[in-house]
Amino acid sequence: MDPRSWSRHHLTALLAGATSLALEVVLVRVLAFFLTSAVDFLAIPIALLGLALGSMGAHYLYRGAPDRLVRLAAMAALPVQAASLVLLFGVFDLWFDDVNVFRATLGRDALRLVIDAALLVPPFAVYGALFAGLFASDPRDANRLYAADLTGAALGCLVTPTLLAVSGLPAAVVATLVGATLLLLVQADVPLVWRGSALALVTALGLGAADGVVLVEHPDPAVLGAALVRRGEPVTITEEAVRWNPIARTALLRFDREKRTSWYVVQDNGLSNVTVQAWPVSREGAAMGPHDLAWRTGRAPRDVLVMFAGTGRDLQDLYVLSGGRARLVGVELNPAVPELARGVSELGLGTFLDEPDVELVVREGRDFLQHDDRRYDLVHVANNGAVQAGRTGHTRRFLDTREAMAAYLDRLAPGGLLVFADQPIAEKLGSFATLFAERGLGPLEEAVAVYGRPRNPSLRTLVVVPGGLTEADRAAVRAEARDAHLPVLYLPGDGDLASLSVNRPVTDDRPFTRGLELGALDLHPAAHQGDLGWISSWVKVLTVLLFAALSAVAGAALLLAGRREARVPARWVAYLGATGLGYMGVEIGLIARTELFVGNPLYAVAVDLAVFLVASALGSWSSSRPLPLGRLGLALATTAAVAWGLVSTAWLGDHALGAPLAAKLLLVPAAIGPAGVALGRYYPAAVAGLEAQGRAAAVPATYALTTLWSVLGSVFAATAMIEAGFRAVVLAGAAAYLIACALLPEARERA
Repeated sequence: MDPRSWSRHHLTALLAGATSLALEVVLVRVLAFFLTSAVDFLAIPIALLGLALGSMGAHYLYRGAPDRLVRLAAMAALPVQAASLVLLFGVFDLWFDDVNVFRATLGRDALRLVIDAALLVPPFAVYGALFAGLFASDPRDANRLYAADLTGAALGCLVTPTLLAVSGLPAAVVATLVGATLLLLVQADVPLVWRGSALALVTALGLGAADGVVLVEHPDPAVLGAALVRRGEPVTITEEAVRWNPIARTALLRFDREKRTSWYVVQDNGLSNVTVQAWPVSREGAAMGPHDLAWRTGRAPRDVLVMFAGTGRDLQDLYVLSGGRARLVGVELNPAVPELARGVSELGLGTFLDEPDVELVVREGRDFLQHDDRRYDLVHVANNGAVQAGRTGHTRRFLDTREAMAAYLDRLAPGGLLVFADQPIAEKLGSFATLFAERGLGPLEEAVAVYGRPRNPSLRTLVVVPGGLTEADRAAVRAEARDAHLPVLYLPGDGDLASLSVNRPVTDDRPFTRGLELGALDLHPAAHQGDLGWISSWVKVLTVLLFAALSAVAGAALLLAGRREARVPARWVAYLGATGLGYMGVEIGLIARTELFVGNPLYAVAVDLAVFLVASALGSWSSSRPLPLGRLGLALATTAAVAWGLVSTAWLGDHALGAPLAAKLLLVPAAIGPAGVALGRYYPAAVAGLEAQGRAAAVPATYALTTLWSVLGSVFAATAMIEAGFRAVVLAGAAAYLIACALLPEARERA
C-alpha cells in the first residue's frame, strides 16, 4: 500500500466510523417513537448485526482485492443508506402511523420491529463490508485503522446529539447522508458522474426533509392523542408543532371539542403527556388535589419547588393557591415542553412564566438538586408520566433512588412538606425507612401518609413530614382524600404501614424501579397486552437468547466453513467472543455510572461515549508497542484500569455531583479513560496474531466475530444491569477480558 493509499484508508475509516455511529444514535431516537421506549435499545444490536453480516459476507463471498472492496462499499453507502431511511419513514407513514404507547402488544410490535430491522440492516452491512476490506488491506496496520474507526465514532457521537438538540431530527438524518457522501468523495477512481449524482441526491433529500416531504414522520394525531380523550367523546386532534431532541419527540397537540379547545404536549408515542393550562387561572379553576395540602394544614409556604414541572401547570395552581405570595421554582428536563407551549399566544403561558417570583428551570433533576442550595417549605414532585417505562431511559430514572430521596430531604426546610403526587411509592418508602434511621429522624410510621387507588400502586400520593405529621396534617390528608373520592391507605395511628408494599430501595448503581420479573415471562403475550414493563422484559430476554444462538452459529461457521487459511482458529473465536462481550459490559456499565455525574442528558450521551471511544482509539493506536510481561502485563493493566474506573466513578457520584460542568468534562476522561485505553488494545492483538500465524485471509472474519459478539454483549449488559446493577455488569465485563488474556498466545507461540 503506497503512502497516499495509506492516508486515504485512515480517512475512510474515520468517516465510516463517524457516519455509522451517527446513524445508530439517530435510530435510537427514531425507534423510541416508531416502536416504544421499551425496545429502543435494539437500535444498537441492529447496527452491530448489520456490521457483522456485512463483514461475514465480505469474508465468504468476495474474492477480489481488498482496496476494491473498500471503494465499492464507499460508493454503495450513500444510495443504500438513503433508500433505507426513505423507506423507513415511508413505511411508517403508510402503515405504521398509528402510534400510541397504550396500544403496545408484543405481536404487533414484533412485526413492526422485524420490518424496521430489515430496512435498517443493509446500510450497516455496507459499512461492515467496508471495514472488513480496510482491515484485510493491511493487517499490520489494523491498530491504526481501528483507532481511526473509533475516533470517527466518537466524533459522530458528539455531533449527532448536538444536532438533535439544536436542529432536530431531519437535520441529524441528513447529516448522516452527508457523512456517507464525504465517504464517497474521498475515494480515488470514482467517476465524476457518480460524485455529481451523490451530491445531487443528498441535496434533493435535504430539501425534501426541510419541506417535510421525505425523512419526516407523519403520525396519526387522533391515535397519538387518543389516551387523552374519553371514550365516545367527539373531538378533532391536530398536531400543531413538533420538536425532536436527544430526550424525546415532543409534539404539541390541539384538541377541538364542541365547546372548548385544549392543548397537550405529548412526548414520544404518548409515554408522557403534559396538560397545558391557559393563564390566568382563577382560584376556582386551579387544581386542588395534593397541591393545596400545605394550605389545608395551616402552613403558608413561601418557597415552593416543583419537580417534573412540564409547561408550568402545577406552578400555576400553586401560585393561585398562595395568592401570588410564594416564590416558585419548577424543574423540567425537556426544553421542548415549555417552548412549544409558550409558542401558543392564546394560552398566555409566557406572561405567567415571566412573573418575577416564578422560575422554570430546564435541567436534569438530580443535577439541579445537587447545585441548588435553597430550602423549600413545600417540595411537590409531580407525576412524571414514565411509570410504564419501568425507568429504563434517560437520567430521570435517578430521581427514584435512595440518593434522590436524600437530596429531597436536604432541600426541605424545617417543618416543610414533601409530596409525591400520583406515582409508585413502594421503593420510596423503602428509601425513607433507611434514611430516617440513618439521620435519626424518628420512626417513619409517624412521618408519612398515603392515599390513592388501592388496586393501582402506580397512582398513589405520598406525604412526608420529617419530625412527624401533626394533627392538622392528618386532617388535611383525610380532607384531600375525601374530596378526591380516594381512600386513605395509611395515616399515623390509622392502619399498618407494613400492609403497603415497602420495597428495597433502588440506588444510583441500580436505579430501575421495575425488574425483569423473570417468573412472569410466560409464552402467552395476549394476557399482558399493554403492559410495557412485561413487553420490555420479554423482548430483552428473547433478544439475549436470540443473539447468543446467532453468535454461537456464526462462531462455528467461521471455525469450520470455508478455505482452511480463511478459517478462524478456535482460540481466536473464543478470544473475540470474550472481548466482544467484555467490551460492552465495561463500556456500558462505566458510562451508566458516570451518566448521573455528567447530569445533562445531552452531555451524558455525547461526552461519556465519545471519551470511551477516543480512549479505546488511543489504546488501539499504541497496541503495536508490547506491554512488559506480555499477556500477564495486559491482564494486570486491564484489571487496574477497570478497578480505577469503578472506584473513581463511585467517588464522583458520592462527592462531586455539584462540580461545575467544565470540571466534569475533565474528570470523566480521568475516570473512564484508562479502561478505554486498556480495552482498545485487544482487537488489534487478534489481527496481529492471525497475521503472524499465516491466517491473514481470516482477518475480515475477525471484524464479523467481534461485532456479532458485541451485539450479544450490548443486549446482555442492558438486560443484566436491570437486575444486577451497573457495578456487577462492569465486573462481568472485566472477567471476560481476563479470560481473553488467558487465550491470548505469547509472542513465541505466534511466531
